[in-house]
Amino acid sequence: MPPPGVREEWGFYVGVAAAEDDGFLGCGWAWPGRSVSPSSTEGAPEVTYANPAALVSTEWVADHLHDSNVRLFEVDVDTTAYDRGHLEGACGINWTTQLGDRIRRDIPSQQAWSQLMSQCGVSSDTRLVFYGDNNNWFAAFAYWVATIYGHRNSALMNGGRKKWELEQRPLTVEPCVVTATTYKASAPDFSLRAYLKDVLERSAQTSLVDVRSPAEFSGEIIAPPGFPKPPSAAATFRAPRTFRGPRRPMKMARSRAPRSCSSCTATRASPRRAR
Repeated sequence: MPPPGVREEWGFYVGVAAAEDDGFLGCGWAWPGRSVSPSSTEGAPEVTYANPAALVSTEWVADHLHDSNVRLFEVDVDTTAYDRGHLEGACGINWTTQLGDRIRRDIPSQQAWSQLMSQCGVSSDTRLVFYGDNNNWFAAFAYWVATIYGHRNSALMNGGRKKWELEQRPLTVEPCVVTATTYKASAPDFSLRAYLKDVLERSAQTSLVDVRSPAEFSGEIIAPPGFPKPPSAAATFRAPRTFRGPRRPMKMARSRAPRSCSSCTATRASPRRAR
């Protein structure tokens, strides 16, 4: 459940997520809360945020679709969603290949992030706006990576792709056309990242926020429904020939009476006995 004072509607706040196999914690994941229609919030008290600069509204994005100083990024759990329709001018980021280093199993390197931003036409002054499906889950992760690498002028579209669609705002299938730049990411600011030792040594005044769904928190499931799971090693591993052991030595066949081969007409004769 979200922490006290945080509303679940449109379900976003920046929190902390654990990766047990890597032994680190990182902030920047989106709370996967339930989505509600705009009409259900009528008459409700106005939502306030600790860091309002981290969010922009769908109205703000609609007004800045053609702003040359704004670059939109769509980051979806479903990596095929972008091709089915996206905001005009938005660059698509594939979280499986562009939001992590598969060798180090970590966030993209400084060089890789610089290259990605350069390909998307980003400069140090560009306003970055991230959004995506599943309540901005991976969009929030991309926002965190951008912040770690020193891009302070960035934000999330509040409500994500789902709110945009519920408001019946336009989508396009046209690819994003940008002019490449030479972007240089700053050295990573690891003060924005808490490692396992930081959590174990935290003071009593430090609060941990688990931004997963209630079912994940309780251990009922290990990933959100529909989240792609990697195939098991047993299902994909095929041992090379050298792992299967040596072949059995062929046994010498005893001589037998003459017989015919079923697939040919030749007849073989057994050797004569020695007298």
